Amino acid sequence: MNEKGFRFFLPSRVAVILSSSWWIWYFFALILCVRIQRDLLSQYLGLSSTEVIHGRGLWQLVTYSFIHYLKNPVHIICVTVVLWMFVGELERASGFWVTMALFFAGVIGAGLFHVLIDPHSGILMDTRGRLMANPHGGPVVGASAGIYALLVGVSQRFPALPMVGGASCPSCFSFKVWAGCAMAGVALFAASWWGTTSQAEASHFTQLSGLFFGWLFVRYQPRLAFFVHRARKRFSQRKEARRQAIAARVDRLLEKVNRDGIENLSWWERFYLRRASRRLRDQ
Repeated sequence: MNEKGFRFFLPSRVAVILSSSWWIWYFFALILCVRIQRDLLSQYLGLSSTEVIHGRGLWQLVTYSFIHYLKNPVHIICVTVVLWMFVGELERASGFWVTMALFFAGVIGAGLFHVLIDPHSGILMDTRGRLMANPHGGPVVGASAGIYALLVGVSQRFPALPMVGGASCPSCFSFKVWAGCAMAGVALFAASWWGTTSQAEASHFTQLSGLFFGWLFVRYQPRLAFFVHRARKRFSQRKEARRQAIAARVDRLLEKVNRDGIENLSWWERFYLRRASRRLRDQ
């Protein structure tokens, strides 16, 4: 981090992965919509409460953040700009995996909150399997919840630092980081209303819950890191114990070979000796 303040528009792996996936899916959905006259990706990858409740679309708790409303390009542009503006410095300070986990904590938390408060929204089909208009609203799309969570993480990590220019940007901002995050959040919320309808709505207010779930993640992330570290330690201990058990059995088989010859090994013992020896060499 720069000693003078918070730098924006820094290179970031998180920004590259997320923004590229958004725009790839956006243009792919646009091509499908032109050819088929239906927004298939929003209907089947967007968050449908009815599908999640019945266990048929649990993946939608994640995939809805990669789909954006086709008639609202302003929103996906705003989301991309905000992501690139703030996430670089956060990724440098917190790491790639923590930053990505913060994003998906906001996405999944807001998705579950939406399913809880609006269980009847989403895909609605008739008895013949044809899509029908749902009076409770269509599938939820958009990555606003994850961006809100990232803005909370930035404002909590660098609350009092002034914003300065990045590697290719001049130092043109004199306000604090938390104020910049607040303005970016307001701009993102305003952009989500641009041209949306009830059929593939951005679920503006429920996605605001990403702020709360982002705060929860930042608040309890040290405890989560402790549990993850302990789980990794237990996994490595169990892996080492299995490796030692395999090595001990291989030693017993080799002793039998030296004593009685390899022709006295059963077919299973020969197969196990070859497989275990290869596995130990790879480790």
